[in-house]
Amino acid sequence: ESSDKILGCRYENIKLKDLSISHLSECKCVLKPIYMRDDREITKYSRELYFLCHLKYMHPCIIEIYGYTDKLIIMEYVANSSLNILLRRTNNKIKFNGTQKTKIALGIAHTINYLNKLGIVHGDLTLNNILIDQNYEPVICDFGNTKYLSEPLNPVGTPGYAPPEIWPCNNFTTNDPRSDVY
Repeated sequence: ESSDKILGCRYENIKLKDLSISHLSECKCVLKPIYMRDDREITKYSRELYFLCHLKYMHPCIIEIYGYTDKLIIMEYVANSSLNILLRRTNNKIKFNGTQKTKIALGIAHTINYLNKLGIVHGDLTLNNILIDQNYEPVICDFGNTKYLSEPLNPVGTPGYAPPEIWPCNNFTTNDPRSDVY
């Protein structure tokens, strides 16, 4: 039984013991549907699972994965919403003060710096992929376009957020951590 919708996902209270997760008995979580209609979507889903599973518990501002199937990814529920929704909502009851803004900006910067030190580029850092929890800490999600710096450049990302140098017409050939900062 779904209790609400968040960015095309739904969150539910589910008994995680049914998923063989012993440290949690019941919690609110997000069920992200997976659509695998072609090879590109299969690759994106595989990448997201790979990075979420490998980064699990490594940084507090990276979304936690609880499990997955071939149809969905089960992730932690983040209390507020995406930064995009919080900033654009006209009847927004959340007004960020200076401390909260600084906390969010530093949390994002620290997380991206951490990923870059591991040789990882997020590849799609948008306002929709930054969730804000109940303590105004950012939580980075959507690792479908994430790459290692050593991988060949594959120009993907959200127009307006992706740096111009990654597009084919600019002859850029390697992944660069600066693309997460653009």
